Amino acid sequence: MPFDALEAFRRMYLIRKVEEAIAEHYHEGKMRLPVHLSIGQEAPAVGVAMALTKGDQLYASHRSHHPYLAMGGSIEKLIAELYGSPDGATGGWGGSMYLTAPEVGYMGSFAVVGDCVSVAIGAALAMQLEKSGNIVVAYFGDAVPETGQFWEALNFAALHKLPIVFVCENNGYATQTPQEQRQPASAIWVRVAPWMSSQFISDRRGVEAIKDCIMAARQSAPAFVEIETVRFVEHVGPNPSPEKGVGKAIETNPLMQLELQLSSFNGGQHRLKPIWTAVNEAMRLAFGKAEA
Repeated sequence: MPFDALEAFRRMYLIRKVEEAIAEHYHEGKMRLPVHLSIGQEAPAVGVAMALTKGDQLYASHRSHHPYLAMGGSIEKLIAELYGSPDGATGGWGGSMYLTAPEVGYMGSFAVVGDCVSVAIGAALAMQLEKSGNIVVAYFGDAVPETGQFWEALNFAALHKLPIVFVCENNGYATQTPQEQRQPASAIWVRVAPWMSSQFISDRRGVEAIKDCIMAARQSAPAFVEIETVRFVEHVGPNPSPEKGVGKAIETNPLMQLELQLSSFNGGQHRLKPIWTAVNEAMRLAFGKAEA
């Protein structure tokens, strides 16, 4: 599966601009729900999504906007959901943490830490029994390995050789508590390695490297991938992260890295301009409809 850098940029740019727009509008008081934004964490979600094929399924946790959009979920349905509209992804009933878009393989997100893993295991067993040839991805944060159901899921997946890839998006914090105050010193992927194929990658290597890593993992499923990333905003809400500050340096910003890379080619800016225009227009329409 060849890597499409422009498509990767489009998805990452879309996520960044949508999340920044949500943060900008949030203070107006029309989104009466908590929002867990993903500014800075675009590359893992896009890399994972670009490694999946039709029929694959992804189950995510409470920080759900970026995997939802990376998989191709509707912008209009996302924004409508945040405004409590019946046009939303779950009819306005679920809110930010319960998005669904099964038409693009995004089967749902779950607010309770670890629940996506348990549901994904059931889906993977069903795929195995149906011999569909597809895989399931359980997509979650670094607090999930602190739950019992995570290790039970690993055991079940390893025992039955299920077609599942566990993807841990590690931003280093559970709410505001750093990982070193919550978990043993050894890395998560090291603790998982005795159970199944286990890999670590930093999103500083770029979205293409993440995609390649997931492609390799799906070939050896069940498998585990830990992706290091940086959250630029607070755990819940629109404000900058109090733990790491804004953190928008180039070395921790895969979106900026990719934009600079694409801009350096002949006609780079001309190729990017239609993406900027299309994303901004889609957001204008989505927010305009939701606020009407």
